[in-house]
Amino acid sequence: MKMFSMIPSVGLAVLLSLAGCGGSGSMSENGYDPGNPPPDDPLPPGETAQHGGAKVRSFFPETLLSAPFVETDAQGNVAMDIELADSITTWRATAVANSLDGKVGAASFGIRVFQPFFVDLDLPVEVTRGDVLDVPLVVYNFDTGPLTVRLDLEAGDGLAIVGSPGVSVDVEAGRVKSVTVPVEALTVGRHELTVNASSGSLTDAVRRTLKVAPDGKRTEVVASGLLMAGSAVAVEIPADIVEGSARLLVKIYPGKASLDSESAASLLNQPSGCFEQTTASSWPNVMVLALMQDDPNADPDLKAKARSLVSDGYQRILTFQSPDGGFSWWGGTDTPGLAVTALGLMQLVDTSRVHTVDEGAIERAARWLAERQGTDGSFEPDTHLHCGNMSIGESKLRMTAYVAWALAHAGLEEASVQRAVAYLRSNALDIEDVYTLSLAVMALDTAGLEGELRDTLAGRLREKQAGDGSIASDLPTMYYAYGDQGTAENTALGGLAFLAGGAFSPATDAAGWITENRQGSWGYGNTQTTVQSLRLLNTVQLGPAVEGDLTVAVRFDGAPFAQEVITQENADVVRQFDLSNLLSPGSHTLELDAGVDTNMHYEAITVYHRPWSVVGEPASHLSLTVGYDRTSLLVGETATVTVTIGSERDEDMPLAELGIPPGFILDPDGLEAAKEDGTISRFEVKNGRVVLYLDAVLAGTPVTVSYRLKAGMAVEGTAPSSAVYPYYNPALRTETSSFPIAVVSP
Repeated sequence: MKMFSMIPSVGLAVLLSLAGCGGSGSMSENGYDPGNPPPDDPLPPGETAQHGGAKVRSFFPETLLSAPFVETDAQGNVAMDIELADSITTWRATAVANSLDGKVGAASFGIRVFQPFFVDLDLPVEVTRGDVLDVPLVVYNFDTGPLTVRLDLEAGDGLAIVGSPGVSVDVEAGRVKSVTVPVEALTVGRHELTVNASSGSLTDAVRRTLKVAPDGKRTEVVASGLLMAGSAVAVEIPADIVEGSARLLVKIYPGKASLDSESAASLLNQPSGCFEQTTASSWPNVMVLALMQDDPNADPDLKAKARSLVSDGYQRILTFQSPDGGFSWWGGTDTPGLAVTALGLMQLVDTSRVHTVDEGAIERAARWLAERQGTDGSFEPDTHLHCGNMSIGESKLRMTAYVAWALAHAGLEEASVQRAVAYLRSNALDIEDVYTLSLAVMALDTAGLEGELRDTLAGRLREKQAGDGSIASDLPTMYYAYGDQGTAENTALGGLAFLAGGAFSPATDAAGWITENRQGSWGYGNTQTTVQSLRLLNTVQLGPAVEGDLTVAVRFDGAPFAQEVITQENADVVRQFDLSNLLSPGSHTLELDAGVDTNMHYEAITVYHRPWSVVGEPASHLSLTVGYDRTSLLVGETATVTVTIGSERDEDMPLAELGIPPGFILDPDGLEAAKEDGTISRFEVKNGRVVLYLDAVLAGTPVTVSYRLKAGMAVEGTAPSSAVYPYYNPALRTETSSFPIAVVSP
């Protein structure tokens, strides 16, 4: 345990975070990074370190502590015990404090964690089953003299060391040296590698995890709905799946709190970039915290985590607001737009109900919108990047309804709201598409106009609802959703409109459809669908979550697997069951039996991979080619990658995820140039992939981008598959197959 004290210049309430400045991987081959040299005298006088048996270091978080509220004593002092991680690094502590009289102070300082002799493993983000890679074992010697170090590598189940697991290396004082040991990835999963280092009485050991992915086309099948007496789900596993790739994960959400927190978490792994994508995590977090705010049974740790996430999200959202109040998709000098500013205003208002928010930011956003209203009370559709409604027939009506709803939601610019409502009154009966109908109903209701027009529009919307509760449209929504994604967003927003119009039965039907069509790792789809779905599900009462104790039995192919007792006290906890070990090719039956019909939600996610040779390369209206100028390289050489994206029709906001082979490092120059000349909008490296954001791809006009990858380690492996899809409709994917790539030491 480590203890430090912080004395802010002012403060009784402190926001404290502790993040790494780079682990041992940030150190250069010549020792510590030049900006972070080792201490001249790292050990107190008379003490020695690392003698005897070595502790295996295995805990390497990027953020060690996030404390959104820390109370000091009357003098402004606070002391905290913090168990440090196993990283050899300098942790950066940042504190923001405010006093009772409103003064604000901030401070940052470092906490250095150091030992003069240590070892590390340099692993890629991911490898493919069957890959063989030379794993670098890196020795750091900041002791007083040269060392001869014995290194022994241990591989967990699923990995195999090729050749001898042990090697000796001589390392001069103040130097870093790397040697490699070949390792083969045998089975799919997450497997441990441990390296033990010793030199005389000096010892160190590190354990890290290597992810081994299956090759082939990934298929995900999601079954969800309400848990009934004897609910059954058919599970089909093809005979030709990639060995070890099949997984079955079952989740039960007893209460609304558990459903909402899980929904927010399900979007955290989506690629992020622009403002709307940032809201994909931050806005649902706000809704989860609002749900738990007044719940005496809410998990305090979960509530604290939600507060921290909301605080972080609020700070990030503000970076997209311009000084005059408008929000833009990318922040900085990017041009603000009406749609995104209305979205930002709504989120700020919702955030203000659970977190302290700068009221000025809300007022500036509302004023920015009001200043752009036409003399007839309307708001013209945006022509700025990402505002897809500009080409939709009733775009002025749609934008006016959306902005009016946002302003009414904020309770600001009343005169502007009334002018917009007057415009809607004059033109609302001309509305035909379901999305604009829903927006108009929400605008009228939020503005306090409970009348015949609102109810008439809600009635017209009811005529367009299918028997299963869904609401489909041939037109994209405000944020590009169409097809199945568009149906989900229209159904969620339509359900809210039904409630506003007093039509509770169709609202319940819409909520039921939303419940049964969750999309697994994609939650409810895009941000708008998730937010509106959570609003609807938190409003519509499908019945009490749990009445007394309830026992849920989980059976697979008739055999008992698990049994859970759900009570009022634990109803906010998601139950999760991993049945992957029971899967085999063929037909199976999963049974979830609560004994009685309930309103509890369940979700069964089946995932498997099939060889590319069997399924081919799945394609949509988008096309993708990824070509390497060479697939045999020496360590240190580069391969030029050429990517071409085309489309059969104009497509706004396509997103490409391009696989990076294990051990390769991106040279960003080519992508920076593509961004500068407007070929792409943004790019990032995330989870071992290059992610490209494009403004649009026009029909018959393909986009080509080139970049270079540098081979950083010897590997006989696989270049992963790549994919392109519309950001708001990820199911419409086109994928390329993987291919072999080889790198050898010179």
